[in-house]
Amino acid sequence: MGKHYTEVRIKNAEQLLKQLCSIPEQSEKAVNATVKDFKSRAPGWVSQAVREKYSIPAQEIKPLTKAGRAKGVKIAGHIGSDGDTLGTVKIVYTGRVLTPVHFGLSPKVPKEGAYTITVKIKNKKRKRLGGRKKLTAAQKKNIGRNFTKQGVRHTRKEPIMLIHTGNTKEGGTNFIPMRIKKNDKFQAIKTLSLPQMVEDAAVMATIDVRIEEEITKRLEHNLGRCLKIAK
Repeated sequence: MGKHYTEVRIKNAEQLLKQLCSIPEQSEKAVNATVKDFKSRAPGWVSQAVREKYSIPAQEIKPLTKAGRAKGVKIAGHIGSDGDTLGTVKIVYTGRVLTPVHFGLSPKVPKEGAYTITVKIKNKKRKRLGGRKKLTAAQKKNIGRNFTKQGVRHTRKEPIMLIHTGNTKEGGTNFIPMRIKKNDKFQAIKTLSLPQMVEDAAVMATIDVRIEEEITKRLEHNLGRCLKIAK
């Protein structure tokens, strides 16, 4: 789970730099204030852009609080910031590949009889993953016949069903969708990681525009404030 970064661009950079150079005593304050603004606000801009397309809960891609750590809260990924100057500042984001539990998995516990597993990864329609179907009349008839090798044999499929994780902790995840392989082993179903969501072409385009606009606004604001102070 390595770190990923995004670059920061500023609109009207050349014009703003000329203004900064004309007031060297105040320019450093304006830049420092802008960097501070960026580092505190940018993770939220990225989170919003991700959630415009993907159905990941906001609390799962935010830094954990001390209270959250004490409760053992798990997060899907982390969005932060790094750098001390406008030339080095960047967004930093990490995250593991997630199971469908993070995307509105339904049901969370297997029902008796037939059930259908659905998720909502993107902010559109729910998607069917698997589940347990009702036996048809022919299948019910074959159950007894198969014991005496009289029934019709079919190639075994690899269904996706809710399987217990072995969790014993309160608040932990008890069931996740798993594929039952032909050798009777379980394979956990995976979806996306936070870096994959951030680096989606549409999401990244939204992030680029938002960062460019917001950091330019903050720099212009801080520069104007410093000029007033200097007068």
